[in-house]
Amino acid sequence: MGLRIRPICLLPVLALAASGCRQDTGLMPLDVGHEWTYIVKAPRSFLSYVTKVKVARRLSVADTAGVELASDLGPSRLAWKGNELLAERLIGTQFAPALPLVFSSGETYERPWSGRVTFVDRGSFATASESQKGNDDLTFEGRRIHCIESTIELKTAAHRIELLTWFSEGLGIVQQEQRTDGVLVLQIRQLER
Repeated sequence: MGLRIRPICLLPVLALAASGCRQDTGLMPLDVGHEWTYIVKAPRSFLSYVTKVKVARRLSVADTAGVELASDLGPSRLAWKGNELLAERLIGTQFAPALPLVFSSGETYERPWSGRVTFVDRGSFATASESQKGNDDLTFEGRRIHCIESTIELKTAAHRIELLTWFSEGLGIVQQEQRTDGVLVLQIRQLER
C-alpha cells in the first residue's frame, strides 16, 4: 500500500525560520509574530483561498535554535543552520534528517539528500535532489523582481514530489508550486502588503 498523497508545500514554511543568533539573510523577516498573507490555489479542485502564515514561537529544530510556524494547514518547524534553511517538519510531514530548503547566499548549487519521510503516521525512505538558481526574475505584483529559485525533487517508493519556490530579498517566498507525480496540486503567491 502506498503513502497517501499529502501536500508538503512550504505554506507554513513561508515565514521561514529564525535562529537564536539571528542569521537573517534578508530572504525573509524572521521575527516571532511576523505574518504573511498568501493566495492558495489547488488547480485540480478549483479551490482558491487566502491564508495567513505567522512565526508563532521559538524552539529547537535540527539541534539548533529555530521556530514553529502556524497556518490553517498546521505547524512547520524550521531553523537556519549556518547559511542553510532546514525543515524538520512541513505541515503533516516530518523529515529525518532535516531537509535543506534554501541556501542563503543565493549561489547556484545542486546536491542530494536522503532520509526518512513520515507523512502523518506512515514512514518511508526517501531521496531528494535539490538545486538552486541565484539569478531568476519573476513578475510579481506588476513588477519584475530578482529571485532565488529553489527546486526540491523528493522521491519515495510511492510518489515523486517536485517543489519549486521563489525567494526574494526583503519579500521572502513570493511564489511556490508543488507537483505530485507530475500533476500541479498546489500554487501559492504572496499578496502585496
